[in-house]
Amino acid sequence: MKKTCIAISFLVLFFSISLKVQAQEKAPKYQVYNISDDLVKPSMKSEYEEGLKDYISIFSENNYPYPIYVYSTRDFHYYYVTPIGLKFSELDSLYKYFNQAIKASPEKWESVWKKFEGTYEYNINKIIVLNRELSYYPENPRLQSEEEKFHYWVFTYVKVGKTKEFIELIKKWKELHQQKNITDGYSVYFGDMGTEQPLYIWHMTAKDLADFWTQDKIIYEALGDEAKELWLETSKLIRKIERKEGWFRKNLSYFLEEKE
Repeated sequence: MKKTCIAISFLVLFFSISLKVQAQEKAPKYQVYNISDDLVKPSMKSEYEEGLKDYISIFSENNYPYPIYVYSTRDFHYYYVTPIGLKFSELDSLYKYFNQAIKASPEKWESVWKKFEGTYEYNINKIIVLNRELSYYPENPRLQSEEEKFHYWVFTYVKVGKTKEFIELIKKWKELHQQKNITDGYSVYFGDMGTEQPLYIWHMTAKDLADFWTQDKIIYEALGDEAKELWLETSKLIRKIERKEGWFRKNLSYFLEEKE
């Protein structure tokens, strides 16, 4: 998001997404997200966040028409998440307003980068895509959205050539959750540009860390032996797994509704 060279990545992404949509013929099930990932130096967290506040304020002050949701993790990653559409025309719109915001505040833009200097190790831009049909959203969720302050991600890297079988198992997991009437949902994303592939990401929420692990035990027991057998099948198709714990940083994010 911070580097305009990602426009090339967007073009490649939209070609790939278009092909996937044509093949599936159900475009509405997808939501594409642009992710900017900064790995912050632990000793520079406060300085980084001061720069981040000024960075976000540039977009707020210039009526940037795309929200920017910020998450931070226990291992000092900061994710800037922006939902985007599948249409090519939105690319022009995104960069039109992005560049307008920069040009409208040149001195502040320069000041922001001085604050960021030396505060993080690297930046990676990524694209991930939400697949609503593979996700599980209970009819009566245990938590309301305002209670979902803790976030847990499972990055599941699938063995090459095993994607089709893996997707079938994702569907079985969803069916099992539905059968057992589990009241905690989850979202499933697949990695696109800037990620190792094949990659599938599970995203879950809770009130806090303690609530997450308490509920995790309850769900594990409720799913029973069927889940154990299903996990044995699933694990055979996985190359590696990474887990991340973090929080939504509302105070550092930019919301469109605030501009209404």
